[in-house]
Amino acid sequence: MSLRPYTFPSTAAPERNVSEQLESLSPSEREAFKLFRAKYDASPSYSLLPLSDYFALCFLRASPGKDKFNVQAALKVAQSYASWNAKNNAEALRLEDVKVEFDRSWLYHVGTRDVDGNGILYIQYRNFIPSEMNYRGLMESSAYMLRCMLESEVNSTQGITVLCDSGGFSVTRNFNPVWLPYWTKLMVGRFPLRIRRIVLVNCPLIFKAPWALVRPALGELKHKVVMTTSGSPKFKAIFPDPESYPAHLGGKLDLNRCQAVFYEARRSAEKQ
Repeated sequence: MSLRPYTFPSTAAPERNVSEQLESLSPSEREAFKLFRAKYDASPSYSLLPLSDYFALCFLRASPGKDKFNVQAALKVAQSYASWNAKNNAEALRLEDVKVEFDRSWLYHVGTRDVDGNGILYIQYRNFIPSEMNYRGLMESSAYMLRCMLESEVNSTQGITVLCDSGGFSVTRNFNPVWLPYWTKLMVGRFPLRIRRIVLVNCPLIFKAPWALVRPALGELKHKVVMTTSGSPKFKAIFPDPESYPAHLGGKLDLNRCQAVFYEARRSAEKQ
């Protein structure tokens, strides 16, 4: 997938190009970047997936642990991703390959940010229907969406917040405990994007039982989960701008418009 930054109407300042980003690195970050490139390019992973300078930066910015630009940690994630991509060919995906999954209206790149500046990945859980999907479609659409979010320097540097609207959740219709561990492995330890928090909003009482089963599968992510209701002080503290979240949660965001803009942006980027 060609990394071509773009912004939505509601997002902030234009992105810097890769040269500008590299020039802005501190001396220690620049040395880490050079060392990472040398080690990765000399490894067998390079033949599986040559990395652009921008993608190399992404792995360093999202290196696991407290400190960013940890060369060894970033290298481990990059090699894992290269191996996974060799089997799944995620880098070759285009919008038309995964659009059928996005048309189910369960996964959105809305182009807005939370209070900390993290990009928002929106999930409408009631439209996630495992019986009508397949594992490959789930993984490909998720990987494609994450790559699109990663094209933003701010998302790469800051991270993302997953806003999961659980209103209308049905155990029989929306729950599949088998898929979650695989999805979690894509999100953690393989993909160079920091998940800052997962906000589960409007969870019905019946959500408690399946949640107890799947929570362990989230690994370290389980410590970043926030449960709340739309309109609550906790929710508004995370999403203070009504323009950042959907109308049915009390905000002003039009999901249909977001999806249309996303499709238009991707088609434009993929023509270049």
